[in-house]
Amino acid sequence: MSLFIKLGSVAGLFVAGLLLACSGGGGGGGRGELINLGRACPEFDPVVETAEAVVLTNDERARAGVGSLTANPTLNAVAENYAMTMATQDFTGHVNPYTGEDAGDRLTAAGYTWSARAENLAYGACSAAQVVADWINSPEHHENMLGAGYTEIGIGAYHGGPEETYWVQVLATPPG
Repeated sequence: MSLFIKLGSVAGLFVAGLLLACSGGGGGGGRGELINLGRACPEFDPVVETAEAVVLTNDERARAGVGSLTANPTLNAVAENYAMTMATQDFTGHVNPYTGEDAGDRLTAAGYTWSARAENLAYGACSAAQVVADWINSPEHHENMLGAGYTEIGIGAYHGGPEETYWVQVLATPPG
């Protein structure tokens, strides 16, 4: 089940911390939340920031004694596309409200065969350091990041749209 509440008031910005949607499928957990930090990002390079987010995610996994994830270009493309889709279609959530597709559907449509997958979303963070720290501080995101059942990662970020910067982290494992 996915749930997302969009807040547009000053009170919404105050609360802007943790809003939620759960996603998952296959063998490993897969719960996640949506984080909105309400930050403006004057300079943002998605190529640099997404690469750094992979490094920071693997650093956190190493601290926890979990093996590192391998960046996968298909997962990156799926994450980048979904970040852009959310920004340009003005929604945020693990299930696209216009198509009904979830993370598993998006991976399958891209030709990626998976046995386990999870997705973390956020918006408003201006850097990899900010978004990864926010995911670490959220129990559901952190659980996804440390999932021993995941072997590959893709991260996408899109700067633009109503919420400034949209982030998608896809964690997955192919069969076998």
